[in-house]
Amino acid sequence: MRRAVLISGGDINDYEFISGFIRDDDYIVCADRGIVHCDKMNLKANLWVGDFDSCDYEEYKNCPAAGHAEVIRIPTEKDKTDTEYALDCIEETKQFRNILLIGGIGSRMDHTLANIFMIEKMAECEVYLELLNEKNRIRLSRDSGVYLEKSVFKYVSILPVSEIVNGVTCTGGFKYKLDNAVMFRKNSLGISNEIVGESASVYVSEGCALIIESRD
Repeated sequence: MRRAVLISGGDINDYEFISGFIRDDDYIVCADRGIVHCDKMNLKANLWVGDFDSCDYEEYKNCPAAGHAEVIRIPTEKDKTDTEYALDCIEETKQFRNILLIGGIGSRMDHTLANIFMIEKMAECEVYLELLNEKNRIRLSRDSGVYLEKSVFKYVSILPVSEIVNGVTCTGGFKYKLDNAVMFRKNSLGISNEIVGESASVYVSEGCALIIESRD
């Protein structure tokens, strides 16, 4: 099934690196100022959602990235961020089970955390949301497993979202193994594992945990 890529207005410092994760057939959605990042990566948006308080619509409406995009204007005073509105628009189409969110991590910690929490919201809609920047790739294991391949992301951390996560098992090429472990949100047991083989898997039998790959 085709994937959606949502470009938000957070930090993107290495466009070449991020562009390497974009596929030719991705459906590109921009949240407000995300259109600027989209333009700098020479991508063309299919959909542009925003209240345009962080991006001048008149300035960017004719840029190559926005030229043929459907535009959805939303109120400035609202109960959701532009990014959440854009995610809802994608989910409502029922066409995409996988979404990659870039530009969702930035200097505003409140926005960054809200975007991370969106992973769990999307999982409840049976949509697999992944956050990516130059240093991190963030996914969710929710009563299920996550397959990981060795990559530029050196470290793999497991951070419980639920207060308790049961049956945590790290198999395959992990440096440090776990077998049916219990993890607690208030502890740091799952920080900084490494994949020393070609691939590895994390399984969670009960609860939710963030799987965060990172590089220095």
